[in-house]
Amino acid sequence: MLNDEQIKVLTNHFVKMCKGFGFDMFRSCGSQIALFHQEDGWSIELVEPTNLRLKNATMHFDYPLVLPEDEWDAAIELAGLISIRLHDWMNRSKIGKAAGKASASKLTPEQRRERAKKAVAARIAKYGQKTGNAGKADGSRH
Repeated sequence: MLNDEQIKVLTNHFVKMCKGFGFDMFRSCGSQIALFHQEDGWSIELVEPTNLRLKNATMHFDYPLVLPEDEWDAAIELAGLISIRLHDWMNRSKIGKAAGKASASKLTPEQRRERAKKAVAARIAKYGQKTGNAGKADGSRH
């Protein structure tokens, strides 16, 4: 989970990159600002909507179509937009995690088992995964 300092560092790094290349360069191509979780930390990158890497993004949103003409005003507006989006994502993640834990803590062991079975069945249906005991006539794993 990101903290305020990480959000500040990521936002500033991305805005510096945009200032280096020019804000106008990114407007016309309909790019996405995407947050990626790397092995050694987080990164914010500009990704084309058709890029397959966008599927690996933790979250993403459209690069603004309109920014102020003045470079400093554009930098301030873009930094504010990125910071707001990252804070919103972080808060939604915290709320969702807490709600999930609260919901799971109210389940009985039987309800948890049933919920886990449904989740496995959904994964098998969605991704075409085979069960761990596929091919065994008696259903045993060994």
